[in-house]
Amino acid sequence: MKTNALRIIEKLGIPYEIREYAVDENDLSATHVASDIGLPSGQVFKTLVAGYVRGGVSPVGTKKRFPVFLDKSALDWPFISLSAGARGCQMLLNPADLGKVVDVQIQKISKLSEPLFFGIKG
Repeated sequence: MKTNALRIIEKLGIPYEIREYAVDENDLSATHVASDIGLPSGQVFKTLVAGYVRGGVSPVGTKKRFPVFLDKSALDWPFISLSAGARGCQMLLNPADLGKVVDVQIQKISKLSEPLFFGIKG
């Protein structure tokens, strides 16, 4: 499956890996996704956008450019998992490489012991 996000990542020559999982409409949590793709939940980052179409949203390849905020815990990992732009499809990439594609602002966002989210202000 090639999404707009994946095409952009490939065009820039950024290394990535795809992990697919079965979507459970009753549990769309990062914890569930992490379990299905074999990663710790703190390594899976969900996209939160106010007023955007729900489901399979990636910070890469949106029709309108939004500011992207990434929890600083992402820098603790050699790669993070985020939506590849379609439900059931995650892309794994180095968090520094995300900054080559979108304007990322690294901040402490989550108060959880295992932060799970980054947000797009829209």
